[in-house]
Amino acid sequence: MRDLAQVPEEIRGAVRNNGGGHANHTAFWQLMGPVSAPGIGGHPSGAIATQISADFGDFEAFKKTFNETTAKQFGSGWGWFVFQAGKLKIVTTPNQDSPLTQGLYPIL
Repeated sequence: MRDLAQVPEEIRGAVRNNGGGHANHTAFWQLMGPVSAPGIGGHPSGAIATQISADFGDFEAFKKTFNETTAKQFGSGWGWFVFQAGKLKIVTTPNQDSPLTQGLYPIL
């Protein structure tokens, strides 16, 4: 997914759709879990908390921005919390597109 341009053009769409779908869903199921599970949910701590505060102001502002941005994704698609060039960002992608194809590192 990170080097989709190297995939032959005649199969690139299928690789993007199926490979992107697999990558996106795999990340989703590995990252999501019940809030009541030990060590899951709540406010972040450590380096990620520091970076969230630097890039969004605080965790509440991050959640508000994440919810507002991702709620605007029309139809099929994904909302992402990504890291790029030393900053955390919130982006959306349509269909099965992956932030990996844009050189982004997805966190959530």
